[in-house]
Amino acid sequence: MHHTRLREGVVPIRYGKGEEDEAIQDERDGTPYAMTYVAGGCGMDKGDPQWARVFFCERCRADKARRAVQLRVAADGAAPLR
Repeated sequence: MHHTRLREGVVPIRYGKGEEDEAIQDERDGTPYAMTYVAGGCGMDKGDPQWARVFFCERCRADKARRAVQLRVAADGAAPLR
C-alpha cells in the first residue's frame, strides 16, 4: 500500500469479543498493515499465547497513531491536529 518494506515485530495478542473490530477500522481508515496487536478469539485459556510475531508497515502505524491523537483531542473538545 505505501510501497515500503514491511518490518517484523512482536505484538500482544488480545482476547475477548470485539477485538477484531480495530483491524476492521484500520482497513476503513487506510492503515491495514498497522498490526499493533493480534485478535486471539473470544476467550483466553491458561497457557494461551500472549505475543505474536507480525509484519507491519511503519507508515500505517504512524498514520494510525496520528489518527488516535486526533480522536483524543476531538473528544476533549479541542481543535484536531493537522
